[in-house]
Amino acid sequence: MHKDRKHKKCKHCGHKKCQCESNHKHKTSGQSVKQEVIVDISIPRGSEPISPTGFTGITGVTGIIGPTGPTGPTGPTGATGAGLEDAIAFNPAEAPGYPAGQIVLYEGSFYRANVAGPTGVPGQSADYTLLVSGGSTGVTGPTGEVGATGITGATGQTGATGLTGPTGETGPTGITGATGETGATGITGATGVGLEDAVTFNPAAAPGYQAGQIVLYEGSIYIANVANPRGIPGE
Repeated sequence: MHKDRKHKKCKHCGHKKCQCESNHKHKTSGQSVKQEVIVDISIPRGSEPISPTGFTGITGVTGIIGPTGPTGPTGPTGATGAGLEDAIAFNPAEAPGYPAGQIVLYEGSFYRANVAGPTGVPGQSADYTLLVSGGSTGVTGPTGEVGATGITGATGQTGATGLTGPTGETGPTGITGATGETGATGITGATGVGLEDAVTFNPAAAPGYQAGQIVLYEGSIYIANVANPRGIPGE
């Protein structure tokens, strides 16, 4: 170990301890002067020699994960979203008025509008997001038991009379019955009007004709069936 040496200031560099690693060269009167440089390599008392830095060691094993920290405070409650109870059936005519977040039902599936005034059809347009997909139709369940007969309801009002149906075909003639006994002779009727009492038909006088009146009209003879006949004989 070297003892500390006291040095005067270097007349070349101005330091008390000149640490130049090369000789100072100065020009004096046109000649080159070579100055010996003294380097202080002394080690302070009580210090150990400084060794060169070694290679970096292997990274150690990761330590055990520490305990979970305390739960942070609950954040503010977000805005209430649209629920399925607010769903409406998709209507392309009303779709331009849908707000963002509107829930629509289309072909058994629920969709949410991603933007206000969505375009296109749910399931095909990027303006809609599928929320709930409609399942396929399930298997038909077994037939339930027949329920009890209900109470007979009140008799309804009588409906209007239907149209008369067509006349049926005439049935075969029945067997001729036995000849009945001859009845008693009836009372002789009043003497009828004969052709000698026939009158020429006159529409002005017809309202005064009696039942049984014989009239002559256009070469034919007619009898009035009722008193005060109307119309023209033969029509």
